[in-house]
Amino acid sequence: MRHLSPIVFVGFLSLPVLGAPLSFEGYVGLPGVKFKPESDEILLRNAQNDYVVKFSSLPQNVRENLLKEDGSTNKMSLTIPDGAVVSTKEHPGGVRPDCSEIPFNYQDLTKLASDPKIKNQQDFLNAIPEGTLQTFTFTFKSESAQGPGVSEEFPGIIRMSEDGKLMIRYTCDPSKPTYNRVEMMTWDDATDKFKMVSMDFGRRTPTGPHVEENPALCLKCHNPGGENAPVDPRPNWQQYDQWDGFYGGQDDTFNAYTGGETIPGHRAVTEEEATKQKADYLKFREKQKDNPCYSTLPWPKGEVENADIYPYASQGRQTDYVRRPNLKITDVQSHLSAKRLARKFKERPEYNLIKYALAMSTLGCEQYQPSQIRAVLPETTSNASAGSASSGFPNPANDPNELSLHYQVGRAMGMRPQDWTMHFGKDDNAFYNGSIPPDYGHSDINRDYNIADLMQSEIAKSTVEALPGMSNYMRTTRGVQKVFGNEFACIDDLGGVAYAGPNDPEGRNSNAETKVCEELA
Repeated sequence: MRHLSPIVFVGFLSLPVLGAPLSFEGYVGLPGVKFKPESDEILLRNAQNDYVVKFSSLPQNVRENLLKEDGSTNKMSLTIPDGAVVSTKEHPGGVRPDCSEIPFNYQDLTKLASDPKIKNQQDFLNAIPEGTLQTFTFTFKSESAQGPGVSEEFPGIIRMSEDGKLMIRYTCDPSKPTYNRVEMMTWDDATDKFKMVSMDFGRRTPTGPHVEENPALCLKCHNPGGENAPVDPRPNWQQYDQWDGFYGGQDDTFNAYTGGETIPGHRAVTEEEATKQKADYLKFREKQKDNPCYSTLPWPKGEVENADIYPYASQGRQTDYVRRPNLKITDVQSHLSAKRLARKFKERPEYNLIKYALAMSTLGCEQYQPSQIRAVLPETTSNASAGSASSGFPNPANDPNELSLHYQVGRAMGMRPQDWTMHFGKDDNAFYNGSIPPDYGHSDINRDYNIADLMQSEIAKSTVEALPGMSNYMRTTRGVQKVFGNEFACIDDLGGVAYAGPNDPEGRNSNAETKVCEELA
């Protein structure tokens, strides 16, 4: 069961519902926020509304059913008695680009596409359920297979579920060959793998559009090593905080950038360039306002600040994550890419011989000795830094003279630089800035640096939790929740920086660290 946090719903409308019982069909609570029995209030939600309901006012059988559905993505149907609803908040048009969005996964999507009534791309877009895939951004220049179909006037669209486990992209210019083709990327929790999917509505089959999983055209760019390498695709996405070819490409704004090259690969964005991009975006919005390919997106219907540039922000590093779609995609896909990389480590036969030493290095255990790993992988060097997630080494190959331990271990086990990033066409570059940089103003333990940090934390956490009685001693930081609010807690559920201690990201517990390190040793 989920608890309604007042921090999440600032400005919640107190509108007690009186009269007849309410017939409700929707979902229970918010992902990542646990129900607190002492509050006696739970949250029910559908695409249009949030309902705060007094738990004790519900019939016993309803309470039991709600408790069974705690944390699930199953839709429920129930009748709420008169007087049980404490307050209601309306979400006009089903716009809720946070963890409260309506669940929608790859199986839901393919089932939808196979409906006989879906004849083309627009039918498919019209049928996407309200309240789903709420995060979206636009690309006007792309090296992807859909690149020929995008322009400033007809930008391509990328839509993502809040947890990043389903992304779709499509184009809207009917004169281009990419029109009627929808590409998807989905994440499988059971295998810790991505899957690329192409859905062609221009090629009909008896069961709907032609669907191909991990097609060669996608693997050519998304599969490290190319289409002939073992199938293990990953996202291609530029690092924070510049995304060339995307609207809002400078820190999710239309602002200039004249600072130095604080992040490798960054470039200056002139006032003239920024002004032109904003003008192009406003022109696109005006020209395509009645085009259903764009108008069916989850645009906010009520009053929104700077609505003309939605979903982008008016200033860099805005703490409203709704207005940071490019950063959010970078952040979420970095979490999943870290899981992918951790799985690649675990698949290697050497892993079980060195996992305890790797975990000790990440957690800063004094028992860690480089010789423990060099005995298995002589290629690692004695001066390799432990490179822990809070050590100030935010990238795996930050200094060629002092490569991080995990990077050296990965290299010895066959990992290549591109396995540590989501760069496209930069196979020799392991530097990737996945999220908020150190100068954001929050302590190290409250932030996610990048794929490398998240990956080594995945390894440390899974190693410790596999030890008998140790699961209660491991925590991961809640960096997204800390910076952007509880309504984005589900992103932290994908992973964070591992540490031994209580469930308190503000500090560590030395006794817990000692116990964990002793067990690992």
